[in-house]
Amino acid sequence: NVESTDDNSTLGYPFNSSWYLTKIQSQFENIDFEYQDEEILEKKTISQVRIYVNECKEINTTSRFSFTPEIRIKCKRLSRIDWSGGYIIFEASTVRQDVGHHISDTEYSKALDKIYIYNKQGMLIKQYNLKYSYFNGINCSFEPSGDYLCKRLKLDSITEVNGSASKP
Repeated sequence: NVESTDDNSTLGYPFNSSWYLTKIQSQFENIDFEYQDEEILEKKTISQVRIYVNECKEINTTSRFSFTPEIRIKCKRLSRIDWSGGYIIFEASTVRQDVGHHISDTEYSKALDKIYIYNKQGMLIKQYNLKYSYFNGINCSFEPSGDYLCKRLKLDSITEVNGSASKP
């Protein structure tokens, strides 16, 4: 089964911006996918200067115009996969610094931190821990370094954890 996110309203009306898989069915296996909702608020000030020139190439007037549109993006983040042999949990808890403004103090876009793999008895058989850092994009000399528009998320490491042992 496939579903769509159809409640994005960037253009003033809802539209399908993505599709996500909810189920795979075969003669021998069913695999279910679960997602968590995220919502991102993008705000970017757009400025424009108009210069009016007369026939003698003299500037008659100038006008300045700027506005900050608010664009809400509704997203889905994979949170769980179930199948007959067990399930996988995707834990995202680190707030991302490279994504736009947040809707509220409790709703943030998050990076994937841990992956837990369980067998059908519910016992943890494997875990992966993910670590990240940030770097600035190449065209960011005009932006302050703390601005989310300049930051890029970089995966630094994945550590596999089996019981009490771990390996990078």
